Amino acid sequence: MRSDKYQHNPGTAPATVSELQQISKPLRFDVGRRSASLTTTRESGDRPEGVKSRPELRVVILTACSDFIISLQLCVSLYMLENHMKHYKLLILLSLVLMPGFAHSALGPIIIVVTGTKTEQPVSESAVPVEIITSEQIRNSVATDVADIIEMHSSIEVARNGDYGKVTSLFIRGTESNHVVILIDGIKINPATLGGAALQNISPDIIERIEIVKGPRSSLYGSEAIGGVINIITRKSVEGSSARITVGVGENNTSKVGFSGYYGNDKLSSGITIEQFVSDGYPVQDASVEDHGFDNATINAYVDYKMDRSDIRLSHWSAKGNVEYYFFGDLDQDFENSSTALVWDFALSSNIKSNLRISSITDDIQQNQPNFLFEFDFAVTDRNEAEWKVDFLTDGGSTISLGLLSAEEEVEALSFGTVISEDTDISATYAIWLGNQGPHNYALAARQTDHEAFGKHDTWNLDYTFLLSDKTNIHFGAGTAFRAPDVTDRFGFGGNPNLEPETSENLEIGFTYAVSDNESFTVTYFDTLIDDLIGFDGVQTVNIDRAEITGVEANYTAARANWTYSLNLLLQDPQDVTNDTVLSRRAKKRIGFDLTYRQNTWQVGGHIRLVGERDNSGFDDIILDEYQLVNAFARYQLNKSSEISAKIENLFDEDYETASGFNTLGRTAYIEYSYSFGK
Repeated sequence: MRSDKYQHNPGTAPATVSELQQISKPLRFDVGRRSASLTTTRESGDRPEGVKSRPELRVVILTACSDFIISLQLCVSLYMLENHMKHYKLLILLSLVLMPGFAHSALGPIIIVVTGTKTEQPVSESAVPVEIITSEQIRNSVATDVADIIEMHSSIEVARNGDYGKVTSLFIRGTESNHVVILIDGIKINPATLGGAALQNISPDIIERIEIVKGPRSSLYGSEAIGGVINIITRKSVEGSSARITVGVGENNTSKVGFSGYYGNDKLSSGITIEQFVSDGYPVQDASVEDHGFDNATINAYVDYKMDRSDIRLSHWSAKGNVEYYFFGDLDQDFENSSTALVWDFALSSNIKSNLRISSITDDIQQNQPNFLFEFDFAVTDRNEAEWKVDFLTDGGSTISLGLLSAEEEVEALSFGTVISEDTDISATYAIWLGNQGPHNYALAARQTDHEAFGKHDTWNLDYTFLLSDKTNIHFGAGTAFRAPDVTDRFGFGGNPNLEPETSENLEIGFTYAVSDNESFTVTYFDTLIDDLIGFDGVQTVNIDRAEITGVEANYTAARANWTYSLNLLLQDPQDVTNDTVLSRRAKKRIGFDLTYRQNTWQVGGHIRLVGERDNSGFDDIILDEYQLVNAFARYQLNKSSEISAKIENLFDEDYETASGFNTLGRTAYIEYSYSFGK
């Protein structure tokens, strides 16, 4: 429901949930094909500047409108058929924004991705589909945490237990929220308690880009990677010295103050960001009348030094603060999340490269009110990890990678009188084979994970892309994954030390059609089967459920002159096969639409999200209503150094819930000013 300080409806809150712009890769396959760019070029025979041609202009307009409207109508029609055309506000908005520009402009330069294969590749050559949320999209979102960004720019579903800083859950293709591995610069930050990483504590100001890989990836990232992997990349290459100061204010006494500084040359890149975010919040549940605030102090720093044959990187991220919430009373807890890594890339020869990573993460929660035994609950995860990967480049152009991983997890927790103290050793060996031969791109990965508590688990992935033409490719993917029960599943309230790991099998097939260098359309069908899904039978956690999720994702992305826009559609059937019910908190249909219009010194845009009805929880019969949200933003470059950004969330003041009994933001404004100096 929408937050309103002066209106509080009775109701019982359910148990707490534990826990890009999607760029469909533009196809650039054929050698010698001329790509469009942001810089206008003229060739022999081009019409002289200043001479207009009305017939050509009409053709361009009609073609642009036709391409976009057909794709949009396809997705919107599927959604509206089941909703009886009730979304008139959104239809009006969509009709207003269907105005592509008069000329094409490229989506941007070739982008290098790493998450899908642990090896740097151009996104157009990757056999593993990777979604990218760019730095430009992150800035335009004017978001307050990374979950906002992901929800705006992908088909991933998000559920929140309130506003800023409250527990946030992600659902990729209908899988559980603890089936997602969250990385910061390649370092896994999921805790060993409850499994869900604290996305609500990650500031957007530290992010350079986000890479999303959907589907099972335990062959690369081990336990939890059933639904997918999200890699939040913070470091970037810089030259010269520069700095930025940011100040933001919003409703509910929300404020942000941040400083970022960078220095770099041909060998060195370094940066630091320090930020303080504070909000008084609002009553997060119907049963509460008190505001529930949030404060978060963020530090992110990195140093990257390049030598002739090696590259050494040191990075650190931390978020520390306090969050207030309601659970049979007004409560608050202190939190600290951190990740530190030292990475050494070394070229043994022109064909052999080595990557060594040593990292450490902490996830620390300290309750500030005593439990019924007058003890203070807490949950702390410390994980130390070392990974070594060697890449062999063959004469045929393929890459073979061999890797070793060793991790030590230490968990100390107290929950309602239950003491947890558990140390776990995890080791893994893996192999990856990447290749590009003519129209064939392929990736094969296999891994054996040896978990001290659950033994050995073999997982694999096979991805294959066939280039039908310079405009069309077909993708096939299959793989397996697993999730080891976390210590809360085993030893927490209602825990069961005899639990078995959850396992999954996945199959997907899809195609990408590049209408032009700056316009593409992707459709993917997926089928995921999960065995031994962990659930609560009213007494304890048990392996009782089998789930199957089938669905279709469709994504359209285009850039024309001053306009960029994208559309993503998710139609899925997330079924608990054992109990013949729909999995909780998952919508069967979801549509997202993004639009941006740019001029030299300013840009405006918005995001529209339509989400179908969802089952709230396996413990009640509540059905959460479908909802439609519209967010708007604007950015204006005041001068060379100054910029002002603003956003309005929930423009039409929609009253909705993502979790029953938990309030959501009504129409809310936020404005931000930044001043940059240096190069």
